[in-house]
Amino acid sequence: MSKNKEKKRGFLAFVKDEKFKITFGLFILFLAALLTLAFVSYFFTWKNDQSFEWGQVLSGSSVQVENWSGKTGAKLAYILITKGIGVAAFCIPFLLFIIGFRLLSIRLVPLRKTFRIAIIAAILLSLILGFVSGNTDGFLGSGLGGSHGFFVINWLNAVLGKIGTGFLLLLASRS
Repeated sequence: MSKNKEKKRGFLAFVKDEKFKITFGLFILFLAALLTLAFVSYFFTWKNDQSFEWGQVLSGSSVQVENWSGKTGAKLAYILITKGIGVAAFCIPFLLFIIGFRLLSIRLVPLRKTFRIAIIAAILLSLILGFVSGNTDGFLGSGLGGSHGFFVINWLNAVLGKIGTGFLLLLASRS
């Protein structure tokens, strides 16, 4: 047997090992809990956390943020909520919880169907919240739909008008 096949077999055996699955599953569950805590905290501390200089994330303890998950949580929440898909970012920890439990051999829901629905729902929710909330005078930076919802809705409004965009979102959410 060639060395490549031996290495591949060794790696697959390592990944399929029950101890690895349990350890990785617990890590994924911890990450999901950390993201959930960071997202919830961001709704209360977003103004202070946005004024934080992101180049100092790995700085000493003298630089502080108010996010309950620390500097890493503040940065992740800023990226996923403000610069990303807004409130719909809560789909990410939800999916991580499902993956974590699946690695622990606990099947909560069908994985592929849930992923498909959650991803489509996150994109649509970002657009709908961007449409409904509009600019929101800088709340959470780009509003409840995040930068994704804000910019896509502004583009759709320019192309289709507000009524056309509303009808398109209504049709997309019904299917």
